[in-house]
Amino acid sequence: MDSVFTFLALPGAAITEASIGRSLRLINFPADVLQSLKQYGIESGKIPAGTYPKAANANEEVVTAVAGSVILVNKNVADDVTYRIAKTIHENLDQFHKIHGSLAPYQLKDAITAWG
Repeated sequence: MDSVFTFLALPGAAITEASIGRSLRLINFPADVLQSLKQYGIESGKIPAGTYPKAANANEEVVTAVAGSVILVNKNVADDVTYRIAKTIHENLDQFHKIHGSLAPYQLKDAITAWG
């Protein structure tokens, strides 16, 4: 494979593993590409220098695309069930943040960012 783009919490195990035994370089996303991705809720972010120590450019900060974690339910799930899921998350935010690195920045104020 010559290239891949994926959403992972940092450091992503797949990227760490891919950097072992082969030459791997992280590429900056061009500003115009990042701008066009905003229409899909994808923002600009950075991979800090040193995140992937075996990468060829490990000492460089890399500009990339980022997206938050999303919890989806089927439209047929009862409203009371989805309410209980949301309530449980919000009443246990400390534990929720520890489940996965991508959930650590989640805040109640960001709970509803899209509706459809």
